[in-house]
Amino acid sequence: MTTQTKVLIAGGAVLALIIAAGVGAAVAVASLRPSAVAPVAPAVSDAPEPTASETPSEPGDGESAPDADVIAFVADSTRDLDDFEKDLDDMVKTVDEGGFFRLLSNSVELRFNLSQLDRHTPPDSVEPDWSYGLVDLEGSIDDIDQAVSDDDEAAIRAAIEASRAQVNTLRTIVAEVA
Repeated sequence: MTTQTKVLIAGGAVLALIIAAGVGAAVAVASLRPSAVAPVAPAVSDAPEPTASETPSEPGDGESAPDADVIAFVADSTRDLDDFEKDLDDMVKTVDEGGFFRLLSNSVELRFNLSQLDRHTPPDSVEPDWSYGLVDLEGSIDDIDQAVSDDDEAAIRAAIEASRAQVNTLRTIVAEVA
């Protein structure tokens, strides 16, 4: 087998891996989306409303406890941003080692992490910033992909650092609600 044939076979295998991972990520995200089933009306209680003196006190000096959705958003987003940053670190190592085909699979991992971040529902107070941040992050992944396609090591490194800066911006948004 010639070297060119080996490269084509390896490229085909990597492409198949990328497609399979993309389809798997899309299926995973689709399964997490709420269904189109009509919401169930909340149960009506016959119990009387508690009076102010019967209402449980909130922690702190007049501050209310954080909403469970906010706590989940912060925890889940922080975890997924950590994963994203780990994958960026892996890409830097891959560039250092000259592993072109590994960069392709790293890029698939970044897109999967983006889909994970996209499924989180941010509090209304940061929703626009979160959404714009995710769009910017997707753009930085596109820049990484283009640099990998161009086989331009300097551009790959610059795009990775731009993605890292975008991750830090998203961390700041998460910290605003924490």
